[in-house]
Amino acid sequence: GDHLDKIYEEDPDLFAKLKPYTNAVPFILHLRELGVPVFFLTAAGSNHPDQDKVASDKAECIYQHFNFTSDKVIVVDESSTKQRFSKPGSLLVDDFERNIREWRLQGGTAIHFDSEKGDSFEELFNSIKALMGIAPDKGPVWGSVCKVEKEEKGNDEEE
Repeated sequence: GDHLDKIYEEDPDLFAKLKPYTNAVPFILHLRELGVPVFFLTAAGSNHPDQDKVASDKAECIYQHFNFTSDKVIVVDESSTKQRFSKPGSLLVDDFERNIREWRLQGGTAIHFDSEKGDSFEELFNSIKALMGIAPDKGPVWGSVCKVEKEEKGNDEEE
């Protein structure tokens, strides 16, 4: 609690400055192209002194990076209340195991995903397509051109 309080005091605009993970933006765009209804379900954090600011900052951040209007952003007081939105046919992608368990207990489908621990947006996209009955080989090409060029350059050096 005290550690987070200090972080919030030092940077009250912390949530307005969040940056998406690499490949998060194309991932969301590809889901939308498939016709998947996408919402952002995020927590304000019960220990934050100004939850209304967190909610508006997160909604603005999501709008800036993903062009999602606030009606597609659901901000709950704390992470444990995400399960209230679970129902059969709903899918939660979350990095917190407890949220995954609670979502499933309420009848929804959930995928644990943490790109900071090496989980791939490409694999996540294919998992979602599999749930929809779409073959994984018909999806977008992932990664940027820069990444491909680096790999080719590395191969030239080995020859």
